[in-house]
Parts: sequence; structure tokens; C-alpha cells
Amino acid sequence: MKIVRAIVEAIYWVNIFIVPLVFLGVLGYVVNYHVHNTLSFIFFIVCLVSGALLGIIWAERVRKKVGCVNYINRIFETNDVKETE
Repeated sequence: MKIVRAIVEAIYWVNIFIVPLVFLGVLGYVVNYHVHNTLSFIFFIVCLVSGALLGIIWAERVRKKVGCVNYINRIFETNDVKETE
């Protein structure tokens, strides 16, 4: 059971890691697509590396504080029973 838990935790860790990587990667790509010079390509690479580092830092902080599974579950949590007033 520990193996399954570790696999699920790793999948959620990757989900948290991907968010800043994709966001900054798309930002760098859009700038590189519209400008077309060496500086814009360097900006694209810097955005990718920054997104990867930010993703690692964020995912590790979440893993150590509350756990990746609990963090993702809190984001997607819905109330099944409506409160009556």
C-alpha cells in the first residue's frame, strides 16, 4: 500500500510542478514568437528554467506542509450537502 501512496503522491507532485512551468513557458514562447531575436530566445529559456525552479520549490513546500494529495483535494473539494439558512 505504501507503493501506491508514493505513486499517487508523485503524480500530484508533478501536477503542482507543471503549473508554473507551463505558465512561464507559454509566456516565454509568446514573447519569442512575436519578437524573433536572440534576446527573446534567451528570455524563453530563462522563463522555462524559472518555471521549473518555481515549480520544484512550490511542490516541495506543499509536500512538506500538507502533502500533495491533501492540497489537490482541498482545491477540488465540493460541498455535497447545501447548508440551509
